[in-house]
Amino acid sequence: MTKRTQALSRARSKLLAAADASRCPVLDPRTLGRPFHQLQDFTARLGEALGRYFAQRFNRRYGCAFSVAGVRLQLAQTPPGMQWCSYRTAGGQISVALKRSLLLTLLDYRYGGSGELPAGADAGPETESELRLLDLLGRELAALLQQSIQPEAAAADAGPPLWQPPPAGSQLLQITLHENTRQLSGMLWLALDERWLGQLLASVAPRPLPAAGDEPAALPLGRQLQLRLNAQLLELQLPLGELLALRPGDTLPVRLPPLARVQVGDAHLFDAAVAEHDGKLWLTSFQDVE
Repeated sequence: MTKRTQALSRARSKLLAAADASRCPVLDPRTLGRPFHQLQDFTARLGEALGRYFAQRFNRRYGCAFSVAGVRLQLAQTPPGMQWCSYRTAGGQISVALKRSLLLTLLDYRYGGSGELPAGADAGPETESELRLLDLLGRELAALLQQSIQPEAAAADAGPPLWQPPPAGSQLLQITLHENTRQLSGMLWLALDERWLGQLLASVAPRPLPAAGDEPAALPLGRQLQLRLNAQLLELQLPLGELLALRPGDTLPVRLPPLARVQVGDAHLFDAAVAEHDGKLWLTSFQDVE
């Protein structure tokens, strides 16, 4: 080997100093050849859906102030010391975990609390109320995640909870949550097993362009937009004591309004009459709400 060849060999095999090497990203072999770089739009949409979920499900009902600060896919081991609630669905397994201080804060709000949690509250043994709330939260978040991955499919029943961590090879969606009233922050984790991860990556993978002659005719804008209408016929408010005193067979006196509220999301757009035809209920006589 000549001196010139030796010099070129040394230049090409230059070793980085430890300080420089620590700044280089480490490639995970599980991501190679898979469209992980296409997940930014999905995580942004999921963050918006989670923000709406906490605002509608908890903030408005219990007066708390949860907000979603960010969502990212974390290719790492599951965090230790967490209580996981897992669900087996037709598409695979989805697991949910929430930082305990946030879960206890949510439980405190739900039962009418308005003060700070006592010091060390998250170090004591778990209660049945706490686990029931985690199951409720996990079941609804699992359904929301299914709908985010497969919007065209109805969310399947998650079945009974499994109090176990996600299986090996699961990927974590890490959601940063803030509770602004009590100045708390923490993490919510949603874990997808390999089957659900495959469906997620398939949903964001680029689709091949159709042939020029096979392109369908564009539909009018009014037919392209799909909106979900929610009809609310009755809303009844009861004191907590009366609600807890209800037993099977009890009746509640109500008076049905002449019109139902028709909403798109949170927006009350129409009032409509409810009619029966062929054994089905229909909305008719729509009236714009100004």
